[in-house]
Amino acid sequence: MEITKDDLSEALQLAERYVPYLKTSICKEDNQWRTNINTKLSQLYAQRRELDMNAEEERQLSNIKKEVRNAVGDMHRTKENWPERVFRDHLNRLRTDESVNCHLYSKYCNAFLDGKSFDEADKDTISTEQERLCKWLKDALKIPRDLQKMAQKVNYLRLSRWELYDLYGVLLLIEKLEQQLPKNKAKIVIDKLKPIFFGNGESAQEFYESIQVMKPREITDRVNQLVREGTISDKSNHRDLWKILNDAGLYKPTESNWNQQVK
Repeated sequence: MEITKDDLSEALQLAERYVPYLKTSICKEDNQWRTNINTKLSQLYAQRRELDMNAEEERQLSNIKKEVRNAVGDMHRTKENWPERVFRDHLNRLRTDESVNCHLYSKYCNAFLDGKSFDEADKDTISTEQERLCKWLKDALKIPRDLQKMAQKVNYLRLSRWELYDLYGVLLLIEKLEQQLPKNKAKIVIDKLKPIFFGNGESAQEFYESIQVMKPREITDRVNQLVREGTISDKSNHRDLWKILNDAGLYKPTESNWNQQVK
């Protein structure tokens, strides 16, 4: 809307109400709204004299404008993993959202598990469904199941809100299905990796899944990146990490590389 002096108070109230939701989504529509609102606030600030703003209104607008501008910038700072943080936060909110249990899970069980709950469904059906959804995920994004890479890809692809919720839904369903699968080789390896990731099972699982298609050099680079980010503990545990990966057949370096890694 075109803001006049009479509308100014309402416009500032609307902007303040928007600020807490600045970083709740990385879908195309919400990224566009952030940019549009940032532009509108900048224009409004440039017109502050024409609108005869008082000192308090000017201060209020300046603070709001700064928060929106910073949020727009953050979404482009992939090195600081802002898209990933927003992606993870949104996924975590959905995990505890009662409507997910009432609608997504119940509709899925009725359609694909013969109306049985996840606990009651046949384990072969559970396994088949888990593989089907993982394949959908891989085909859709063309990358490993790694939340950091997914968030960057989503930001790059500019997915719509509808497409983003499809993605969240599949991730939540895969988690539910995997909770019912027997403890397999992957689970055993992830459990061994957990202490190295400060007990964070989700980070250990993401790391395990992301390195499935990596070469030894790429795995080494990924580990070094995680150390720099503080996601995994320091070099005192590196020997254990490389041994776990080697025993699992995931890391087969040359003898010289192996000696270098376990020093």
